[in-house]
Amino acid sequence: MKTSIKREGVEKTGELYGGEQEKEPLSAVEPLKLPQELSGVLYLAPVEEGWVVTPKGGQVVYFGKTGSEELLALLRDAKAEKRGFDTKELYRLTLHEGGAAAQNITFDGKLAAYLLNPNGAGYTVDRLGPEYGVSPTFRCEAYPDAPLLEPPFDLLSKDCEELGMLKLLTEIEQPLAEVLASMELDGVLLDAEGVRAFGVELQKEMEGQLAAIYAEVGYEFNVNSPKQLG
Repeated sequence: MKTSIKREGVEKTGELYGGEQEKEPLSAVEPLKLPQELSGVLYLAPVEEGWVVTPKGGQVVYFGKTGSEELLALLRDAKAEKRGFDTKELYRLTLHEGGAAAQNITFDGKLAAYLLNPNGAGYTVDRLGPEYGVSPTFRCEAYPDAPLLEPPFDLLSKDCEELGMLKLLTEIEQPLAEVLASMELDGVLLDAEGVRAFGVELQKEMEGQLAAIYAEVGYEFNVNSPKQLG
């Protein structure tokens, strides 16, 4: 018999035999050992103590978060298109190590998911996979979320485009991720004297407004008190 499964607006239909859906066994994938020459579209997501990368086509590569020259070189390679979750951390990683920032990051799945659902419980691969009804095409015991990394990106991009949010994502939110990463590392310059002068100006303006209020009612009272205002 057939069954329809609806999850967060995504509908999937499958054939059930004997009460269970027939599935071909997924092939097991072991993480490739470094160094590796990676090309094409690369999908990246943070995992414990590092980053996992899945090149298009069902491979898995793990990079340690710190001290990984291979990962830094990959992030700075302008020829390699990269789509990631939480790309601000990728920019932060390259900037922290000095030199050029990460290059050719074309899509941030975490930012896209947030724009599409600001009240979501989380924007991680393990949550978005089931939410979008995607199924893995392979399995990886070392990094179970790796097989779910690639599939949501096209769906997220399509939803952003249909809702008119793709330009907001690619022209504002994603470039801002690099700016925020730089600010977190370097801080920002502050015109301390200008801030103090502005505070003095605001104080004088507030005192003038209060004087006008008191003159209008004929006596002074606590304007911050709802009871006295009532």
